[in-house]
Amino acid sequence: MFGRASTEGINPYPENQNDFAWINRAAFSLPVNSFGNAGRNILRTDNVVNVDFALQKNIILKEGWKLGLQVQAFNVFNHIDLGAPSTNWSNATTFGRITSISHGPRQFQFGLRFTY
Repeated sequence: MFGRASTEGINPYPENQNDFAWINRAAFSLPVNSFGNAGRNILRTDNVVNVDFALQKNIILKEGWKLGLQVQAFNVFNHIDLGAPSTNWSNATTFGRITSISHGPRQFQFGLRFTY
């Protein structure tokens, strides 16, 4: 949980926001004997862009027999989205850094179904 938000007007986002400095550490301090005054949802993560795609074709072989072909693609454009920044105060080296991604790389899945 975030501590005390600075009242001097320090921007919680650094000028050059990247995965190593997503949160401006100077804008926050650890509260002593209190809960702090940082509001809910004051910091946001990166946007998530994910496009999935599927194609399906059913082929009738003869009466009562059917062949189904299916192709699925996940994260079609292979767009890497950053995960949430670390908000753990006990580790000063990772506080405010992003060390993960929100979803995996592009994946394809093929399927074949025979119905009789």
